[in-house]
Amino acid sequence: MRWGIYSKLYRADPRKRALLSWGAPGLFGMLDQAILDSIVLNLVKLLDPAGSRRQGNASFDRLAKTVRSSRLSTRITAALQPALSFADAFRVRRNKQLAHADLRVAQGRFPKEWPNKTINDLEVALGSLGATLNAVSEHYGLDVVDFKGFGDMASGVDELVSRLSELRRLRPQR
Repeated sequence: MRWGIYSKLYRADPRKRALLSWGAPGLFGMLDQAILDSIVLNLVKLLDPAGSRRQGNASFDRLAKTVRSSRLSTRITAALQPALSFADAFRVRRNKQLAHADLRVAQGRFPKEWPNKTINDLEVALGSLGATLNAVSEHYGLDVVDFKGFGDMASGVDELVSRLSELRRLRPQR
């Protein structure tokens, strides 16, 4: 759902992004970063190891290690590879900046930039999670899902853009 909202707001049409910048540049700039941080935080959490220290994690790695079918475990592991390379790049940022208030980061002694990954890399990672879920579904004889269609559930975005567009038409001098 978050990815659908993000895509509809910021990726679908460059004119839409320009309209958002015109309407409320500070708000939509912060919203852009907040949605991406939320997506990355959740993605990395799903791709954590099966366990750390004494705690187990509800992650895809745990799923791959606990399914009874070695064939399914292999399919899960293979489908996750694009997402894992993305998550590995962001795990340190998640641990130091997003999920915890690391002292070095707060003092500005840790780089705050995103790792060298793009929004397209994020989309590939999310696609590999969808492929993983579909591998599990296929294994158990269930229907597969077109996860790209989940972006259509981003209700309210089109209405917001429509109203901003109307406002801009009425007040072009801003």
